[in-house]
Amino acid sequence: MQPIQLLAEDGTLKEHETYTPYLEGLDDAFLRDLYRHMAVERRFDAEATSLQRQGQLALWAPRPARRPRRSGPSRR
Repeated sequence: MQPIQLLAEDGTLKEHETYTPYLEGLDDAFLRDLYRHMAVERRFDAEATSLQRQGQLALWAPRPARRPRRSGPSRR
């Protein structure tokens, strides 16, 4: 399975025959909310990982930051 990249290195949107039509319907406020949600998830994950390493959290399976996230569906 090939990875899907929708953003170029400079942050501009790359055209994709399957996913571009879905992205065109999203407004800036919704995209900012998704980004904020992703940032909160990553911060929570980093904090929980830190607590687990210090022995203050019994069990925590950290998620790598480079792995893509599906933030949208978890918001509903």
